[in-house]
Amino acid sequence: MNKIVKNLNAEELQEFFQECAQTKGLTLEAIQDLAKKRGIQISLMSAKNFREGALNEWRAKLQRATEVSGQIETLLEQGTANSFADASAVVLGQMVFDILMTGEDGVDINTLSKIISRLRTGDHAQRNLEMKIAEYERAEAERQKQVEALKAKAQKAKEAGGLTEDAQAVVDELILGM
Repeated sequence: MNKIVKNLNAEELQEFFQECAQTKGLTLEAIQDLAKKRGIQISLMSAKNFREGALNEWRAKLQRATEVSGQIETLLEQGTANSFADASAVVLGQMVFDILMTGEDGVDINTLSKIISRLRTGDHAQRNLEMKIAEYERAEAERQKQVEALKAKAQKAKEAGGLTEDAQAVVDELILGM
């Protein structure tokens, strides 16, 4: 394990990676200087090992994350997926398939399948809520129609002289209480 990786906690290491990424023309000497600012003395060979090992791995992960987010965005833009969860599940499913086909080691298929399952469960819950909201909105629209119809009948009865002011007040109270 590289001395930089050993001496920095996860958050500090991320900051170090980002500093390296933002340094124009990152040389081995520049990596040495960045490490020295954090109190870590390293040789040029150690800087080279860091650049070719941990830093390149971090860049590869960042590149892969960018690709995955682009795939998800494309699925959403094309309308191929109905939600972020759908798009993510499609991309994760493809990743699992790729891993199975290549026999890649060090990947926990069980964890990936649980993630897909949770995304799907969340998506189903969202659809159920959307259906309930649509049903409540439909029921409310129907109730509003009934209220308007009752108001119109009451107004018509009042105009015909069949309803007193007191009776109208009772009708209004009943209509509004629906």
